[in-house]
Amino acid sequence: MVNDKLTDRGQMTDKEIDENLKETFPASDPPSWTLGTNHRVNTSHEDANALRRRLRDVRQALLHLHKLLLDSERDAYEKARGRVSSGELLQLVINHEQFAWLHSISELIVRIDELLDAEEPITTVEARALLKQVESLLKPSESGDAFERKYYTALQNQPDILIAHRKVMQILSAP
Repeated sequence: MVNDKLTDRGQMTDKEIDENLKETFPASDPPSWTLGTNHRVNTSHEDANALRRRLRDVRQALLHLHKLLLDSERDAYEKARGRVSSGELLQLVINHEQFAWLHSISELIVRIDELLDAEEPITTVEARALLKQVESLLKPSESGDAFERKYYTALQNQPDILIAHRKVMQILSAP
């Protein structure tokens, strides 16, 4: 409850402001504008290690999912246009519109790698934001954007892809 005591000038004292802030913001979630707070510090090494393990697990599951999606796109491409070599496939993945929707997953994997390889410790804020991005991306929709529609179709047509998707979601939903 906000303290309505005001000074003679019609303002709250610093002490009253501090007391109200304590009641308003839980200790685990300080306001972003709090001065002097180092947001790069974790509360414990256990938190950092757990986040690192979770990011590694998500990365591994995403790599597997990405490979299955890439194989599915390759199969579709080769059925329509004939076999391609590994080198040709690499060029297709980079440049061809049929494979462009997979770039979002590739980019997330790279961002996870960068976070895991960074010299600074992983923070809860950074890790959770990245995990949230993975969760937000992997939302299939029959009527969504291009990624969501292609992803929806892949999940409907390929049981292995559905199983890999479920694995990623299980890791993301773990406490």
